[in-house]
Amino acid sequence: MASLYAVTLLATTYSSDKGAAFMTCFQQLPLLLFPLLCAIWQPLLQRYRIRLLDVFSLTVIGVILYLFADAFRVIHYFQLPWKTLFSDDFTNQRFSSPLDLHATYLSLYAGLCLGHLVQQATRPSAGASTRNWLYLAGALILVIGLIQLSSKSVWMGLIGMGIWASLTSIYGRYKRRIVIGASFLAFVAVGFLMWKGTFFQHRMIGDFQKDISLTNRESRLVRWKAVLDPAMAHPWWGYGTGAIQPVVEAAYFSHGLYEAYLLHLNTHNQFISWWLSAGIGGVLVYTLWLSWGFYQAARARDALWMGFMLMVTCVSLAENILDVQHGLFFLSFFFPFFYFSPWKSNQPY
Repeated sequence: MASLYAVTLLATTYSSDKGAAFMTCFQQLPLLLFPLLCAIWQPLLQRYRIRLLDVFSLTVIGVILYLFADAFRVIHYFQLPWKTLFSDDFTNQRFSSPLDLHATYLSLYAGLCLGHLVQQATRPSAGASTRNWLYLAGALILVIGLIQLSSKSVWMGLIGMGIWASLTSIYGRYKRRIVIGASFLAFVAVGFLMWKGTFFQHRMIGDFQKDISLTNRESRLVRWKAVLDPAMAHPWWGYGTGAIQPVVEAAYFSHGLYEAYLLHLNTHNQFISWWLSAGIGGVLVYTLWLSWGFYQAARARDALWMGFMLMVTCVSLAENILDVQHGLFFLSFFFPFFYFSPWKSNQPY
């Protein structure tokens, strides 16, 4: 992970905005610190991996329940119909707004916790017990929360994790109970969508089609196409760390994307952002880092680590995950956490 930080430092040397560049270097220090701390704490991480993830999952479940309680409080206060919960007023960003937290990054936390709970409830050494039923109950809460948050990129990563876990279970690694557990959660999610699905169909399908449309002036694909022009103008080295936002906004304005310009939107794509900051070399380093992570996760046969890598990759295609503290800390901590605490299916609680 130090290679990612090295790219940021290298691009700082020729940045035109040294103040923003140094601030970015400071913000990205977790890329160096968390791997070092996880290496030092490796015996503790290996011994308490399950309990640490249990505590993290319990925290996220509590946050999801709080957000639902807050939504019900608002609905009751304004005497709105209960079906308003499934409208645009209480989903995605508006659902997570009481925490001032982006819905995609809360979905990342919830998605990782969902994978952990299903993994624990269906691991080969797990028998029928109250703890396993609690795991499944917590997983159900997270599924409902993820539906309410409606993050398309995280759901794509979760689907990929389910497919990978199902394929490995066929070859006997996790047996077939993980397939049964994942199928149960998928059935619940699909049933819920079919029950109250008008908005969610619009959000998950309609908005996705809108994002990849070239006819919609404010679609993400159109914005990506606009910022590729300045990227091609400086393809090898980019513009330097911390110096790309004015370039991005100028590209939006010159292409008539005034909403994106007035809202000061970033590239919403980590690969394009790194291309603008550090050139093709920066994109190559980030891509190689992701590829190495996938290789290590597959080698360890760790479905949760693989799910983490899939979600990080999908979010990187839709957000600047390294430019936001919520995404940066998630990536910086959990990657070395999985590396230094390999999955053991027969590990005692």
